[in-house]
Amino acid sequence: MNQLYNLQKDKLEMKNHAENPEYKEILDNMKKMLGQELKTFNRPYGEFVPGGDALPYIEQNNLKDIISKALVTLAEERVKMKKMAKKK
Repeated sequence: MNQLYNLQKDKLEMKNHAENPEYKEILDNMKKMLGQELKTFNRPYGEFVPGGDALPYIEQNNLKDIISKALVTLAEERVKMKKMAKKK
């Protein structure tokens, strides 16, 4: 759902003008400018920049490996912190 407010007249954003035909050109121009800006990120971005997923896909097995390694590292760091605390 698009949202477009006239902040000079409506600081509390109570009246959405996105569906108002009088504001169509303004909304279209803003969408175009946003799309151009998002293209500078060199990756897909939702409805504005076409392409695959917005973020690279990680295969399920790879994700499990990454999580497992992170948990092992976290456990190792906890052990180190406990040893350091005992030395103090």
